[in-house]
Amino acid sequence: MNIDSLEIDKIIDTMKAYVKTSMGENELSQISLFNSKLALKRELNRVSEALKLVVKYSSPSFYGLSDVTAFCELAIKQGVLSIEELVKIARHLHGLRSLKMTYQKSDVTMEYLLDLFDALPVYSDLAQKIDTCFSSDYEVYDTASENLFKIRKQLQSLEARIGSAISTFIQKNSSYLSESFSTIRQDRTVLPVLTSEKNRFKGIIHDQSASGQTTYVEPQFLIELNNERQSLLIDEHQEIVKICRQLSFKIKDIGNEIIASIQSVAFLDALFSKANWAKDRNGVVASLSEDELLLKQARHPLLDLETVVANTYRIVPPHRMILITGPNTGGKTVGLKTVGTSVYLTLAGCPVLCDEAIVPIFDQLFVDIGDQQSLQQSLSTFSGHLTNLKEVLDKATPRSLVLLDELGSGTDPIEGESLAQSILEYLTECGCMGVVTTHFNRLKVFAKKHDSILSSSVQFDLDDLRPTYRYIEGLAGQSYALDIARKLQVKESVVERALSIKHETLSEQELLVEKLEKEIAQTQYLNETLRIKELEFEKKQKEISSLKNEIDSSKERIIKEFENKQNLEMKKIVSKAKTILAQMRQQEKLHENIESVKSLEELVSEKIEDDDIVEERELVIGDTVRVLKTQQVGTIVALGKKEATLDVRGLRMIVKINQLVLHQAEKVRKEQRKQSVSSISLQTSTPFQLEVNLIGLRVEEAMIELSSYLDMAVVNKMKEGRVIHGHGTGALRQATHDLLKRNSHVKSFRLGGENEGGVGATVVEFK
Repeated sequence: MNIDSLEIDKIIDTMKAYVKTSMGENELSQISLFNSKLALKRELNRVSEALKLVVKYSSPSFYGLSDVTAFCELAIKQGVLSIEELVKIARHLHGLRSLKMTYQKSDVTMEYLLDLFDALPVYSDLAQKIDTCFSSDYEVYDTASENLFKIRKQLQSLEARIGSAISTFIQKNSSYLSESFSTIRQDRTVLPVLTSEKNRFKGIIHDQSASGQTTYVEPQFLIELNNERQSLLIDEHQEIVKICRQLSFKIKDIGNEIIASIQSVAFLDALFSKANWAKDRNGVVASLSEDELLLKQARHPLLDLETVVANTYRIVPPHRMILITGPNTGGKTVGLKTVGTSVYLTLAGCPVLCDEAIVPIFDQLFVDIGDQQSLQQSLSTFSGHLTNLKEVLDKATPRSLVLLDELGSGTDPIEGESLAQSILEYLTECGCMGVVTTHFNRLKVFAKKHDSILSSSVQFDLDDLRPTYRYIEGLAGQSYALDIARKLQVKESVVERALSIKHETLSEQELLVEKLEKEIAQTQYLNETLRIKELEFEKKQKEISSLKNEIDSSKERIIKEFENKQNLEMKKIVSKAKTILAQMRQQEKLHENIESVKSLEELVSEKIEDDDIVEERELVIGDTVRVLKTQQVGTIVALGKKEATLDVRGLRMIVKINQLVLHQAEKVRKEQRKQSVSSISLQTSTPFQLEVNLIGLRVEEAMIELSSYLDMAVVNKMKEGRVIHGHGTGALRQATHDLLKRNSHVKSFRLGGENEGGVGATVVEFK
């Protein structure tokens, strides 16, 4: 069986992109045809359940799972595992528990995956015990054992004593040292002493610097401390080894179960990799049958998923063989490979790229596709084909699948055609199932005389001189060689002579059949083109309908948001009015101000223009406007045909008029003027002064509020007012002063006094 031309290894490599463990990758690398029908059915059912699971939920987690076989085998032999090995086993145990929970939490029926999930052991206590001893970075916790905790406490105390002793020594002998800190040499704490002073101190010399200026000395007072430290470090190491030995002994008891779980993990990882591969490519798991082959809308796995042309291939009784004819580069070989890969993947327990698939169980798969030339064996292309055909003729059975590409090609056309018909006759008598591609006209005639052979072809667009890669069942194809020559404007006399020779060699009946087949092929091509156009039209209609629904939904949402926004703005206006009313209650003519507040409350239920919509009038100098792109607020000081000059907090900027809208505050002030400002007249003989509080507002908002306040102050002939802007960063105070400087009604202003708010307020005197 020669399956190299099917490129199964490349297809398996695309599945390996989904594996999560090295075990799963190894399992996929060993994919081959199943020998047992029962085992194949079980594998396909497992893949089917895995596909349902990943479609409904997603792939289960394989985090932490790894091949810890060697570690477990060492523990079984009573070896002591290292910290790193113990941590990896703990991770594996946590991973097993997580993987098993995928099955327990899922509501997808998993009759065939059940045994694999049940085979996963759970040893949470042991995993947690290892976690309490070691960190994920392989550090040993102080609490790993009581004795280790005591040893490390003693080490901490000793380190403190050593540090204190070194500090005292350095303070007393700093002039004899090259550095004012200690260092480590040969796992012992030493001091960097000037080489010229090295004999001044009793102790052990450990090393010398590269320059020779420094000698590393372990003074006498450090020798005993270092010895004590070294002893504690040995005790610490022995205690850690003891902890590892105890944990290794626990793993020894369950080592074989953990090793067995690794194989289960490999199976599951491979299964879910296949399932994810099929999910991303809209694949399915094939059903098995006795004598029916169906690959509905099949796609070759190695072709571009976006551009591949899907075709349906079927062999059902009485047919046992498909004969595909048609022009070169028309898709005959691709169709042959698509059938071959789909059958192989199914018989190897993998999903296939079809909308539906039914595959018989074959005892052997024979493939002869492509150039079989061999330099090592001194075989020509034709000889290579014959070698493969000999194996087919010797070994094929009624339960075999035979895939032959360009049967009889590569030699003399007459002899090749004769040999091809003879082989086809033998295979028909043998009763094996197969797909054969050819150019030979005699094979088309032979197929028409045998009910077991289904004639088919690949479609060709003669107008554009390109293949469509559409498989046409039940209709023999043409090579279109002379038609293509005429389209390419080959000398007409040559084409006409070729047609004459062809007519001489073909019978009248064969010519009529060929003409009829061309007409049928053209009709089918037109029908297929029409069907595609109809599908595209339906798709466009659905898109337009969906877009219309989306626009209608967005429109309703925008209107609702607009209404909510306006209601919120009006509530803010009423809230500010109530605040003013609360301030005015202390005045003598309170009754003069109540009506204005009532009129503002009535505005809450009225619909006003959005502040992003320009009023039905042209902008004029003095309007307060907002820049749409930057949301800056300013006053128009100059106006042209297409551009306006704004004053934004004392800065001048030029903006296109179509980027400006009236600010909401400007509209509210105009509405208030229409309702007569006199209704909220603040003329009074009271000695009290009104004020405006700008704290909490942004600078732009605050300036609008301040402008409104100044207007009201002028209308009511106020002599003095107060602006509360707070301390903050000073930006609000500076903006306030800048605006007051530009206001022609302001006589002067100053910061507040001790009882007037200090620097957090500004007192304004009006003209």
